Amino acid sequence: MLEVEKRAKSKVKGIVWRDGGWWYNRTAKGIRRWFNLETKDLSQAIERKQEVIESPSLPKHDSLEVDCRRFVNWKAARREYTSGSADKARHILNDFSSHFEARETLQTIRTSDIQKWYDGLLARGLRESTAESYIMVVRALFRWAVEIERCRLRTPAREVRIVVPSRIGRRDWLAKERIEGTLKAAPNDDLLFILLSGFDAGLRRNEIVEARISWFDLKNGLLHVRKSRTFEPKNKEERTIPLTKRFWRFLERFLKLREADKWVLRPEVEKGKFRYGWDFRRPYTDFMQAQDLRWVTPHIMRHSFASNLATAGVSIFKIAEWLGDDVRVVQRTYAKLAPADGDIQVLN
Repeated sequence: MLEVEKRAKSKVKGIVWRDGGWWYNRTAKGIRRWFNLETKDLSQAIERKQEVIESPSLPKHDSLEVDCRRFVNWKAARREYTSGSADKARHILNDFSSHFEARETLQTIRTSDIQKWYDGLLARGLRESTAESYIMVVRALFRWAVEIERCRLRTPAREVRIVVPSRIGRRDWLAKERIEGTLKAAPNDDLLFILLSGFDAGLRRNEIVEARISWFDLKNGLLHVRKSRTFEPKNKEERTIPLTKRFWRFLERFLKLREADKWVLRPEVEKGKFRYGWDFRRPYTDFMQAQDLRWVTPHIMRHSFASNLATAGVSIFKIAEWLGDDVRVVQRTYAKLAPADGDIQVLN
């Protein structure tokens, strides 16, 4: 009977109830390490404890900050992140790692810790959809850690309770009439190109900066967002957007006798270590402030492009194609802006 009791105790040794589930901890060479067994069932926890014991030893734990950097570099090296995606992930993970003490590692962080960070994002005023995108990056971080065996079993970020983003159509966009007045007020051609690229083509900020003259097919009235030596489209997806008549007419004058492989904006500025060759933020912000439109960021120009198309009844599928976004995201965001559909009258 005594031998049976000893075997039973050895099976549960080191297994501790913590944060709503079973964890296994062991000390080796004076270092205590925690393993989330990802279960509330004791018998299953005992089985998973054995998996941990029999599996290869985890590498030495680096700080959370170091592993966050390593993750982004790993994704970028495998070309799973474009330069823009990598910059965004770094920003998110810098925020994430700064939330924790220096001694924390990927192995010690619990679901409740990530939940507090996520709740803090909402308390700071981030949109629900933005906070959701932050959590997606953190989940990817932990999936990577499991995949390369820097973290055991599954990701604690998976269980974080997120607020479902509102499905109400966007309201923060500029109507066509106000856009026309803004275009007329542009003080120079560079700024007019920036405005037309956002309001009439829905280009992202980095796409406006990286736009090359070769992207514009003025013979057929098309804009081709293409990969170049300094730029890769989001999700690596190139796309084609038809030019509006006013954008087309402007480009015929603005690009006349220009070299095809040059940037449209400030071709003399070579791209160095910074994200952009030339950053138009200062002249753009000053201009928008003078128009009492400081809230209209380059991102809002892109939303205005899509919103005005949706209110005019343009197909959501076309809008998604021109934006270069997933059709489900575009439908969720802009479908409610579509005008009343007369097809329902067939029920009369």
